[in-house]
Amino acid sequence: MELNIAKESRIGSESLIDSLMRGERTLDPATAFRILKRRKIADKHLVFRRLLESPLSERQVKLEAALALGRSQHRDRVEILTGQLAEGDDLARFGALRALSQQDDPEAFEAVSAYRAEARDGFVKREARYAEAVLAYRLNLDGGTLKVPSKTKILDVGPEATTITLRDSKLGADKIKEIRKGFEGQALGIDSGKAPVFAARCGKKDVFILLSDRFAKERSLDWLRGGKSIPAVIGYRDYCPEGYGAAFHLFCHPAKKAGAIVLHALNMRGRIVAVGEGEAKGDQARFSLKSLDVPGQFAFEMAGAFDGARQALSFAEARSSTRLDRAESRKTPRRER
Repeated sequence: MELNIAKESRIGSESLIDSLMRGERTLDPATAFRILKRRKIADKHLVFRRLLESPLSERQVKLEAALALGRSQHRDRVEILTGQLAEGDDLARFGALRALSQQDDPEAFEAVSAYRAEARDGFVKREARYAEAVLAYRLNLDGGTLKVPSKTKILDVGPEATTITLRDSKLGADKIKEIRKGFEGQALGIDSGKAPVFAARCGKKDVFILLSDRFAKERSLDWLRGGKSIPAVIGYRDYCPEGYGAAFHLFCHPAKKAGAIVLHALNMRGRIVAVGEGEAKGDQARFSLKSLDVPGQFAFEMAGAFDGARQALSFAEARSSTRLDRAESRKTPRRER
């Protein structure tokens, strides 16, 4: 049930909070939570905590409260979210893990790693593995290093593949702002508006590549082989209300060979969907990536280079066997029975 502005303004904040905490459905919970997030409320992080800890709150509300708490930047957010790993239900734990993965705090990594080691199998444990990897690569921490199962095979793109082509013209400032807003919450904290954004075309689908801010801050690309990082998110124009969807994030760590890097692409379910390699030296980097034969994955391959001095991306080859909008993407998990 959507409300117009006049009706919305007549609903008191405490009434909204009380309704959400009691799990009442006099007002659609998703609508009520959206209204609540827009309100100026003192100590709003405590409101999110109350919603998380209420036994009557809708599970979706608990998930949204965890994510909102993670974005609140309150000093106690990591402690509160960590508490949900021990006390919350599965969806609250999922939200807490997703929110913890966005924090710039090694304590979040320690909490997630400890939970992952004890968690039972299921979608929450998979999310814990994903959150652990995100934190390890975002913060360049020991542990959480990605590995592909030894029996996993590369997907063959085949002769009927569609070429993925980079757009020659630069995107305008308004378009870049729109893209960044569309990917807000899906970029894993690597992009805050400083690095370049690239556009490509795959058949009829617009594809967008957002790079880590580090590409703009450091013309030398030696950091790619100096430790773990998440250098890019690749996504597409979507038909969901937000308008954009992340297909996968690129995770990078040093290879044993001097100067070489190992690449893993993870989709929004935290599944490794592609692997590759590359080299970085000075202001030049090259890369190659091929998709894996895992459930729900389409075949693609790409190889190219990035020039740090010119902030320029190029493809030597990039092909896909199907449209990128077939990739797995989700904001919330499917509940497993």
